[in-house]
Formats: sequence, structure tokens, C-alpha cells
Amino acid sequence: MPLLVSRFRRFVLWLVLLASFLSAEAKGLTDQQAFESYLKQAEKGDGGAIYSLGFCYWYGRGVAKDPVEAYAYWNLRGMSDRVDARYALWALEAEKEITPEIRARGRLRTTELQEKLDAKAGPGGAPSVHRLTYEQLFADYMGMVEQGNMGYLYNVGLCYAEGLGVKKDLAEAYAYWSLRSMSGKQDARGGLSLLEQEISPEDKRRGQQRLSALQKEIDDKVKAHKDSLKSVQ
Repeated sequence: MPLLVSRFRRFVLWLVLLASFLSAEAKGLTDQQAFESYLKQAEKGDGGAIYSLGFCYWYGRGVAKDPVEAYAYWNLRGMSDRVDARYALWALEAEKEITPEIRARGRLRTTELQEKLDAKAGPGGAPSVHRLTYEQLFADYMGMVEQGNMGYLYNVGLCYAEGLGVKKDLAEAYAYWSLRSMSGKQDARGGLSLLEQEISPEDKRRGQQRLSALQKEIDDKVKAHKDSLKSVQ
């Protein structure tokens, strides 16, 4: 990536953050007070405040730095087709500052965040976004894998590891992450490393046995998807 492009992206992100906090400072607010103000506005359905909360969490302004929470707020804002949040995510992903783990956990966290804001806002006050349950997210991830997008093997493994949208199954998580790690991807290797602390010898054995069958199962579904696309053309 050209250095100039990288610097430009960072400058735009910094400029938007600066504008948000200059506005807060003009009102005599500290970073923490600005964060609390954004939070209250977000609970009333203010999309701009939701966007600003993403910056607060990403840079640790007025709250502990939390990239997963930042991703969740920006994803929530971006799901209502707001270009500001989508640009923030795109710029950081382009510079590889948003890792696959942040992306996966952030997307899952979005559902919890939406439910939390809905409860605070009450009828008619929640942000206008498309709500996704964990079950829908899991189905979405599986669908992406079956279309040949192998990066989502990590996401499916995460769902199985934590029981998000599907029954918790460490053997299945082990199989999906092992399949992902076979292509040399560090995200799945990190997942497997953490899984070693929790998985039983029996579940690990089942996961290893599942691996070859899983590979064939996915290959067959990817082939079927490609064949269906050819038949339409």
C-alpha cells in the first residue's frame, strides 16, 4: 500500500475524531463526559453518537480501549447504510489494524449491542438497523463457507467454540480451525492455541477425526454452489 494513501486514511480518521472531541471540549466536557454523553444519545437512537462511540472505544478516549467494542458500534452504524462508519472500518481493515478475530467477535457483539440499545431506547427509539440473531449470523457464516469463502472457517469455529447461534461443540470448533490453519492462517492457529486450554482429549480426538470428512463436505457444497451458478448463466 502506498505510504501516502495510508497516511491519508489515518489523517481522515484522526480529523473526524478531533472534530468530535473539539465539539465536546467547546461544551466544557472532558473525554469521559463526552463518552457518557454519546452513550446517552446512542441509547435514544442517535446514529451519530453510535459512530462517535466507535472512535471512543478504538482510541480509548473517555473509556478503556476496546477494538471489538469499537467494531461493534461502527458495524451497527454501518448496517443502516451510513458511509461514515463503513469508511472507518474499511480504512482500518485496509491497513490490517482490524484482525480477523476483532472482525468476528465484533460482528457477534453487534447483536448484543443492538439488543442493549433497544432495551434502553424503548419502542420507536432504537437505531434503524437490520437486526441479526446469533443463529442468523451462524447461518450467514456457514453460507459464506459453502460459497467458497474460506476466511469464514474461523468465524464458524468461533461460534462452535462459544456456543453462539449453535450448540457449543469444541470438537467441531477444533475441526474448523484446524482446516483453516492448514492454509497457514494465524487467526485459526491462535484459536487452536486457546482451545488447547479447554478441550478434552476425547473432543480433540473427535475433532481430528472430523477433519477429513469436513473437508470433503465443504468441497462438495462449494462445488454444488458453483454448479448452480453455471446453470443460471
